[in-house]
Amino acid sequence: MSLPTLQETVPQQLSASLAAPSLPVSAPAAEEELPAAPTHRIDGNQDALNEQLDTLFQQYGVKGCSVAAFEGEEIVYTHSYGIARGNQPADENTKYRIASISKAVTATLAMHLVDQGKLSLGDELVSIHPALQNPAYPDDPATLQMLLTHTSGIIDGAGYNRAISRGIFPSLDVVMQSNNFSGSRPGERYSYSNFGLGLVCAAIEQATGVPFRDYAKSELFDPLGLDAGFMTNDIDDPQTIAALGSVDPLSWGDMEKAYSQIPLGQMYLLGQGELYISAVDLAKIGMILAGDGSFLDSDSQRVQFLSQQALEQMHTPLVYDPQTNTTRGLAVQMTEDIIDGTTLWGHQGNAYGVISCLFYDRDTRKGVVFLNNRASQMRTESKVYAVNDAVVKAIWQYLG
Repeated sequence: MSLPTLQETVPQQLSASLAAPSLPVSAPAAEEELPAAPTHRIDGNQDALNEQLDTLFQQYGVKGCSVAAFEGEEIVYTHSYGIARGNQPADENTKYRIASISKAVTATLAMHLVDQGKLSLGDELVSIHPALQNPAYPDDPATLQMLLTHTSGIIDGAGYNRAISRGIFPSLDVVMQSNNFSGSRPGERYSYSNFGLGLVCAAIEQATGVPFRDYAKSELFDPLGLDAGFMTNDIDDPQTIAALGSVDPLSWGDMEKAYSQIPLGQMYLLGQGELYISAVDLAKIGMILAGDGSFLDSDSQRVQFLSQQALEQMHTPLVYDPQTNTTRGLAVQMTEDIIDGTTLWGHQGNAYGVISCLFYDRDTRKGVVFLNNRASQMRTESKVYAVNDAVVKAIWQYLG
């Protein structure tokens, strides 16, 4: 595999190199290593797997969590552990804020519109807002594809960081009054950007004429029969939302008010990391990505949500970040370092003490979702979060 190799500088700016080696094994992490997951086979014994996972959750400081494994279009295993909020145990219905795993869902929603011809990966960002043209490179427009690969040159800059520190978020007009660009030419360098992925929501709003969260609900969540949403307001029973490691999302109050100053077509938040969903429901979205792009809706009708072309575009390796040893397609990550001989796609999440993941194998259509409200942030030698690595390995043995 030959990919653009991107060398990170502080804090998340990566310089480009066009000659990439094959994926290296990164240097061992400085943190103390925790015990590896047991390597014995589970042989279909769910009780043994439950016990094995509970031991891992204790080792990695998990407060509350839920896991779901799938094969094809079937959920084949679920398990929950610990406390979701107050004295309320985590269970299969617990909703977690899934942090950056949200980006893969946002990309799925965007590619649905690409299939319909309402968006194009080559769409220029100036169509969202004229200030999104990097003034240092007036002849080099950034595109939707660059947002999805974190190569647009748009970063979490001064304007974005000030905006997200407010109780009521300002419009994109206000955000763009301050600098949000790296010194890089669009398409040249990788810089992981929450702001950039959030802007995909603005592109979706302009293409559909409806708020991003409403589009997600009507096009994906409702047809799949999911109780999921990008605001706490969108969850049927807010008491099923887990309190996070450092904050309780319900303490933020009316989220609709917090976003009320962002006009339609200017959304730059939500899709980057704010999805609330259960492990089982996220697994159903994982099935679409691991499979043929289709699903059975709540009326048992087959819906082709993504074309084969869209799936291949999402899962084509495009950039490589040696700092985290991560290869990326369109807002999905690839790793060959968890299961020997297996290429896993998906995304990890890290926010407010949460360390979660969705990983799936497109060849066997098997996948694992692990969502929690607090866990250790230690990484393995390959830079995968250690708790994600251990949980996926344990469940993969059960899957056979």
